[in-house]
Amino acid sequence: SSLLSIDIGNIVSNGADASNQYRGTALTTVPLFNLSSVTNASAMFAYCAALTTVPLFDLSKVTNAQSVFYLCSSLTTVPLFDLSKVTNASYMFLGCTPLTVIPFFDLSNLINATGMFYQCSNITTVPLFDLSKVTNATTMFHQCTALTTVPLLNLSSVTNALFMFLGCTSLTTVPLFDLSKVTNASYMFYQCTALTTVPLLNLSKVTNAANMFYQCTALTTVPLLNLSSCTNASNMFSGVTLTTQSYSDFLVNLATLSLKSGVSFHGGNSKYNPAAAIARAYLVSNFGWTITDGGAA
Repeated sequence: SSLLSIDIGNIVSNGADASNQYRGTALTTVPLFNLSSVTNASAMFAYCAALTTVPLFDLSKVTNAQSVFYLCSSLTTVPLFDLSKVTNASYMFLGCTPLTVIPFFDLSNLINATGMFYQCSNITTVPLFDLSKVTNATTMFHQCTALTTVPLLNLSSVTNALFMFLGCTSLTTVPLFDLSKVTNASYMFYQCTALTTVPLLNLSKVTNAANMFYQCTALTTVPLLNLSSCTNASNMFSGVTLTTQSYSDFLVNLATLSLKSGVSFHGGNSKYNPAAAIARAYLVSNFGWTITDGGAA
């Protein structure tokens, strides 16, 4: 659309639905109009690629903030919106690449955080959001390539962490997230090439760990992760070279667990010692695992 500016007098501001209202327009700025009655702001400014700033709208009644600023690729800052009633913030800031700072939003009622900061490639850190109700964190920080640290976010309700930190190439460490309800952790840290260590994450309910640490090339040790519920661990450590001791300990520990049968597991280029060779053979013979790795040391 060729809309370049908004006459505040023409805004219908007392409705509950503002979805798609300025989607795809050529706006560079917007006035502080009244959104105090709005509950649905989905895609309100989606594809407004020239929009650089937005005022502190009253979003205190908004529950659906899906894609509000989707691909607003010139947006440099956002104010501290009241998001305390938002349950769906999926793709809210997707592709807002100039953003460097994210305010400390109240996300205490958020359930769906899918792709919220997807490709926000210039943010270096995020606040300690309350994510205690979030169940879906798929692609939440996907390709946030400048992100160096993340706080101990409360992920205790999350069941799906697919692609959560995929391509976060500056991330060096992650805290001990509570992943006790996660079933899908596939691609979670895919190509986090600067990641040097991971804590003892609770993966006891994870069924899909495929590509979880794919091409995490700086990773040399891993804790004794519990893969007892896992049915797919294909390419889990593909492209990774763990120390012989770390990988051997990992295999020996796996052999002590009650595992699912027929699992495909990839240990990257890692090699194993003689003790782990026995454990590895047991995984293959007793559980029918297919294991790809660097072979015997």
